[in-house]
Amino acid sequence: LFRPNVDWLFRFVVHWTCPQNLAAYYQESGRAGRDGQRSYCRIYYSQPDKEFLHFLVRRDLAMLKGKKISEASKKLQATAMQHGLEKMVEYAEMAHCRHVCFAKYFGENDLPPCRQHCDFCKDPNGTMKRASQFQAACSSTKIAKASRAGANDGELYGGGKRFREEDDFYCDSADARERMEREEAARLREVVASEFAKRRKRREAVVRLISLALDENWLLFERPCTAIEAGTALEWSIYRNTKSTTVYQHKTAAKIAEIKKLSKEGSQFEFVPETSESASFVSAVSMINS
Repeated sequence: LFRPNVDWLFRFVVHWTCPQNLAAYYQESGRAGRDGQRSYCRIYYSQPDKEFLHFLVRRDLAMLKGKKISEASKKLQATAMQHGLEKMVEYAEMAHCRHVCFAKYFGENDLPPCRQHCDFCKDPNGTMKRASQFQAACSSTKIAKASRAGANDGELYGGGKRFREEDDFYCDSADARERMEREEAARLREVVASEFAKRRKRREAVVRLISLALDENWLLFERPCTAIEAGTALEWSIYRNTKSTTVYQHKTAAKIAEIKKLSKEGSQFEFVPETSESASFVSAVSMINS
């Protein structure tokens, strides 16, 4: 179980089964390395896992039909469930950079491959070979099951009669639905509050790092403004134009590296304060000084 308050010294996160969507996996895998040190995440995935994920999503879709919300909202939530599952399965079965996969899921298409931090980038050929072997094994299993259709109800896709009975139980139990909805709502409130606090702390740390780099760069030059003001403005510009944490970290690290490179070359980092966005700028400064 994943709780909002976790130890920042965690180094490993292991998933013995897949979450139902890629967004949940992204959040849970990010529990390791909150202190910025190198950490690792591993996920175990198999064909039965895939079948069970489909069962869970079918169950949730059936429960969704009983909710007292508009049809438009039901359709939107159903689409999100199916899309999240599709991308989770794609993440687990396909051979590609995991960081790029996360970035594309959140709408960021300009993130380059990590080159050395995920299984694919560290060993592309080996990863593609294992992915092909997995697909071949799944195909063989499907053919074998098709040839035994009707012989063993427990091996049918979705678990056969037993799973259908469980499905009916979840769908018909209004009390269970309401209890699960209340628990999920309470859990989400905790997670959201915790994530906002952590995000604020991370952004403050980034502003300080940018400001320190600027302070060093501007030692021999005339300053257009204070380093903290410029650092806040630069961080805000990156933050407002970025949709995912991975891309945000990549862009802020690149900006700090750019400033440090100029310092080594003895060149000034050019910064022009944006007066047209003074409202957002002042708010960010207030956030850092508070």
